[in-house]
Amino acid sequence: MTARQKRYEFFEKFDGMIATAHQADDNAETVLFRIARGTGLTGLCGIPPKRGKFIRPLLYCTRAETEKYCQVNQIPYVTDSTNFSDEYNRNFIRHQVLLPLKEVNIGICDAVSRLTDSLRTDADYLDKQAEEVFQKLSLPEGKLSLKGFERIHPAVAKRVLMKFIGFSVDSFHLNEVYRIALSDGKCSLPNNQTVCSYQNKLYFLPQENEKSVYSVTWEYENYQELKKNQKIHNLFLNNLLDCDKIVGQLVLRYRKDGDTVCFYPKQGTKTLKKLFNEKKIPPEERNCLPILSDDQGIVWICNLGVAHRCRVQNNTIHVIKIYVKNNNKGECENGSK
Repeated sequence: MTARQKRYEFFEKFDGMIATAHQADDNAETVLFRIARGTGLTGLCGIPPKRGKFIRPLLYCTRAETEKYCQVNQIPYVTDSTNFSDEYNRNFIRHQVLLPLKEVNIGICDAVSRLTDSLRTDADYLDKQAEEVFQKLSLPEGKLSLKGFERIHPAVAKRVLMKFIGFSVDSFHLNEVYRIALSDGKCSLPNNQTVCSYQNKLYFLPQENEKSVYSVTWEYENYQELKKNQKIHNLFLNNLLDCDKIVGQLVLRYRKDGDTVCFYPKQGTKTLKKLFNEKKIPPEERNCLPILSDDQGIVWICNLGVAHRCRVQNNTIHVIKIYVKNNNKGECENGSK
């Protein structure tokens, strides 16, 4: 495979078209190999007659025909000695699978060529349909709209998802993405990627090393003096903690399993998972929101406010004033610089 990749990289440097010597037996072996590995329609299309600058003019000639032509016209050729070893999967298919099939139908390679031609026509139509749908559903920031996605035929819908993913995945992962596209959820893909479906949108979650979006700092203030010098509004209160109500050590962190918080006594204590669902916090932001906690639990959540037990009141004296900077936007969440 490495040698194959290097050969194609070498030929890519040349101008014009490059003709390779693939023939009908190669195509039949490729299709059988892919069937053994569990391929779909695209894999059953076999070796394409043309791919970019590469053309395959011998694709409809059999190996026997090409060898006979070389012998009649005294054209020298080389047969790699490894071609005779069944240690390699393709050779095993050539000798132990394709050869016996020729006893059933001597024209098996021609039959496979007709099959792949027909399937390429079908696949080309489905790809064009999928491209039209993909262009209609594509959203800014690399997201995909899922409105009405359940009404799209699976044969087209899965091709739309492949275009969205942008790299090759097996049928298992593709079916998982299709499953979450029909209902909220997330699934892991190769290359350490995670796809998420939420509120009729499909998108990739940020990788772990991209999580830190916010910068959080704070300072201590006298609340009574602060009220004299600055207008206090709700957004401001969402970033003020009553110092005297903090228990033990104040810690800045992300959410953890089992986290709970109470913002309003009448609503009771809620898990963060339930709270984030109610507030419609996108899944990709839930693990990125900074949280302040003390020895008794959460006292503040970025963009959501202060826990009830640490809210300031008219008689509050000492407060912690929190500054939150979104590194992607370059501004403070509480409006102060």
